[in-house]
Amino acid sequence: MDPVENRDYCQTYCGRGDMSTEAAGKALKNAEISAEDVDIIIAATVSADKHLPGLACEVQKNIGAENAVAFDINAACSGFLFALDTAALYLEHGGYQHALVIGAETLSKMMDWTDRSTCVLFGDGAGLGWVQGRCLKLHGEKSEQPL
Repeated sequence: MDPVENRDYCQTYCGRGDMSTEAAGKALKNAEISAEDVDIIIAATVSADKHLPGLACEVQKNIGAENAVAFDINAACSGFLFALDTAALYLEHGGYQHALVIGAETLSKMMDWTDRSTCVLFGDGAGLGWVQGRCLKLHGEKSEQPL
């Protein structure tokens, strides 16, 4: 295993919302869609810059995704995977076609820098996934499989 060469940490002026908004802007540009096309924004985080609004709502406002449902999932290490799975379920069951899934933390602001057993594990950052659903047509066929 290669050693970690560096960790990224936010400055005092930078927060999860700033990093997540930047990532969302890049994702929308790469996907060649507008913020109005976003149906749902799910953010996974445990390091709140503030109690309200939640991170997903902050990103929703910052990018102008006025039509999107937005909510946070309070989960740390596996949070992005929980958020991705949640988005997939919303897309699978219809009504939503486009989701932004965010994982963001600024744990450096919460760490005890004298505790070398934990402070070396964490950095700050935000990542975002763009998930697009597919159209499902329901024809009303009956399943022969037991539920």
